[in-house]
Amino acid sequence: MRVLTLASAIFAALLASNSAARCLSHSFEVWPPSRATVPTNFRIVISMSGTAQTLADSLSVRKPRLVAKGHTVSLSLVEVSHGAVNVAQVVLRPKDELRPDTVYMLKLDNRSHPKPNEPDLPVLSWRTGRAIDGEAPRWSTAPKTLESQYHEYGCGPESQVEVEIGVADANDVLIQAEVRNPANGSVQRFLVRPKDGRLLVGHGMCTGPFQLDREASYQVGLTAVDTSGNTAAAPGEPLNILGP
Repeated sequence: MRVLTLASAIFAALLASNSAARCLSHSFEVWPPSRATVPTNFRIVISMSGTAQTLADSLSVRKPRLVAKGHTVSLSLVEVSHGAVNVAQVVLRPKDELRPDTVYMLKLDNRSHPKPNEPDLPVLSWRTGRAIDGEAPRWSTAPKTLESQYHEYGCGPESQVEVEIGVADANDVLIQAEVRNPANGSVQRFLVRPKDGRLLVGHGMCTGPFQLDREASYQVGLTAVDTSGNTAAAPGEPLNILGP
């Protein structure tokens, strides 16, 4: 029989309550971050979780555009992705050339029928540099898997595989991960932001782009994508990983 001491019971309760507290009702992550200096051909990637996911499907009818003093450029909706666990993502690209050394603000039409407490984007702006960026990212080493993580929390499990990546100027790239299940042919794709040269493939306790079934085999292809949409596939073969 498993015996649970008072101290461990208190710790477990605190862990569960703290985990639940970190599961926010909604969140936005915007890349490049607001107020950054960007190339004149930059793209905008918006990831959203919880109730904010409704933006992914309403964005196309809300006429997204970049507005500067005396200049407005419409944005094309390049891609919409829905992740496995409570997360979605959109990629926007200017339809026309942006002016150099100019501050642009992202504008959207109002929602036609907003739901109660439905969140909307905060104020976002960027300053363009003096030129376009046409240079693809550069990989210094082939990616490799490090360790698997599986933890049960009060609001759900965390199931992720950590991958080491070597990309020059890693702070200025996202990694497009394509997770393929050879057993059923399913493919999951999402742009993920690396941190300290490492990437997590899977999902956290509240949100995440990839569903990894326990003990299932997957093939993971990785492509570095910079601010302007230039791409470079990782060297070597796709990674073989096992769901934690």
